[in-house]
Amino acid sequence: MRKAWYKLDNAGKLYSSIMNDRATTIFRLSIYLKEKVDVLILKQAVDNLKDRFPYYNVLLKKGFFWHYLETTDRNPTIDLERYYPCMDIKYNKQGIYLYRLLYFENKLSFEFSHIMTDGNGALVYILSLIYEYLNLKGENIEKIPGLFYKDETPDPGEFEDGFDKYFDPTNKKKIKFVDAFKLPFNKTEPGIYYTVTGILDSKELKKLATNYDSSVGEFLISLYIFSIYKYIVENNLPKKPIYTNSPVNLRSVFGSKTMKNFFVSVTPHIDFEKDLYSLEEIVEIVKKYMRKAKQKEYLTRYINRSVRNTKNWLKFFPLIIKDSAMSAVYNIWGESNYTSGFSNMGVIKLGPLEKYIEKMEAYPPPSEGNIIKVASLTYKDKMYITFGKLTEEKDLERIFFSELRKMGIIAKIETNYRS
Repeated sequence: MRKAWYKLDNAGKLYSSIMNDRATTIFRLSIYLKEKVDVLILKQAVDNLKDRFPYYNVLLKKGFFWHYLETTDRNPTIDLERYYPCMDIKYNKQGIYLYRLLYFENKLSFEFSHIMTDGNGALVYILSLIYEYLNLKGENIEKIPGLFYKDETPDPGEFEDGFDKYFDPTNKKKIKFVDAFKLPFNKTEPGIYYTVTGILDSKELKKLATNYDSSVGEFLISLYIFSIYKYIVENNLPKKPIYTNSPVNLRSVFGSKTMKNFFVSVTPHIDFEKDLYSLEEIVEIVKKYMRKAKQKEYLTRYINRSVRNTKNWLKFFPLIIKDSAMSAVYNIWGESNYTSGFSNMGVIKLGPLEKYIEKMEAYPPPSEGNIIKVASLTYKDKMYITFGKLTEEKDLERIFFSELRKMGIIAKIETNYRS
């Protein structure tokens, strides 16, 4: 097999330089089937789709100036799930993929490195794989728009770096940097990542968000900021700005087909311009900000910042220096600007696949600077909200789900805490 190589997109360049045993860059999507996983058939499905997803059939390599991706004829491993989620992948070992597939009874978990793609790219791969798996099992499922199939040729647009393509040097406006409030919690030992998932009635939650004249995503981000605010007030902590990192998928905004990373993180926030805030006030602040931040001109500022970070003076240095420098820059100019993160993947509709899939979950990637992050999605009539934590402290999720309970929405809680 003749090997091909691909450049990393702008986000991938950053993630490949900052990854470590805590900031693993690994996020997870889990699918619960209605029957136990057949590993042999799953392996065949993975093999059948290798040529359809060549940009994921890759290993991370080191060049003189940048990391890059190289295709491989090896197959990814499919392992029984035994450990904490989103743990470090040892890319420097021979033949180690940038993603892993795990199973346990009827649960399939897909863990992807942000070096390679984002949640939306990963979701297309996962659902395409589930479709192929079910058809190999004898299910005759009609093709579903938006999925990829083994008999197709990849579209050239799937390989593009959306950041480079939509970089606009004429947009000179910059994003301001802030010294955000940081959660004062002790970190877990490396290799430990706790998750707490609340399962809610999605219709009740939508009705509640409508009462605040907001979308579900806007309401949840607001409630999360309010929970952090309450924690600060209850513990007499410094009233520094609360900034959340909230990813926005750029594909529909810019008409991109890329299967690489193509998102930016906007920052809904409160600046503590006054001492006391109600939830209603925070919802209004977040609504106003998010509706402005999702405009194309505003999102272009974030694209420009990402691209400029790889086109500045750092590009002239060899990789060994660049890795250290980019990690330091990210700690100063990246995570120091955020208190936490909240990623909402929205409503997942699977058409004929829903007959076979019981539930879905998303776990955010661990982060040293933002030791608690949240990811959510809605599937069928349930919403799954997962707190990913590099700490044993339980204050934020306690406040968050308690506030929902006060408003009449009771969450079923699942966690991987071990007694």
